[in-house]
Amino acid sequence: MHSLNRPEPDTASEGRPAGGLDLRGLHLPQREGRPPLVSTRGRVEQITQSAPADLQRVLLQMAAALPGVRIGPSLVCLPGTRACHLSHSLAAGPAQAFFAGTEFGHLHPVYDGSLHLMLPAPVAEQVIATGWGAASEPEGSVLVFAPRDEAEVEIVWQLLLTAYRHAASAQTRRPGHDGPDRP
Repeated sequence: MHSLNRPEPDTASEGRPAGGLDLRGLHLPQREGRPPLVSTRGRVEQITQSAPADLQRVLLQMAAALPGVRIGPSLVCLPGTRACHLSHSLAAGPAQAFFAGTEFGHLHPVYDGSLHLMLPAPVAEQVIATGWGAASEPEGSVLVFAPRDEAEVEIVWQLLLTAYRHAASAQTRRPGHDGPDRP
């Protein structure tokens, strides 16, 4: 069992993740070492520096414990990809917070271990500038490099949590919009 302390999402009284994204507190250190070899067009994947399977399990367990998240097959990626789907009742973020349906991110197959996340533009820019990921397709998504150790799991977890909050952010909902218009 890992000794990772899982940060809990802020929740509002009705169980919805707190509205609005306060990105002022997110500070990413520069990622150490050489960047992995990746493909960000067509089949998005990390080719070198794969995440150990036990670290991938930790990330999936943490994601599955988030309120309203179900882990299942991806709607947009190859078989074996483990996707984070947000319940319709919580999926109040902008359309740009989702790949398809209510999928806001996914962990690539076990041979890879990188994450593909829909992040707010300022966070995506920070991820790329600090060497934690690469801009990817579809537009607005980021391929977050696979964590190589427990310290990197904590950083990747913060990014996954940011994507979750973005997808559930009621403050970014369109005026007069009572719920998600995604299937």
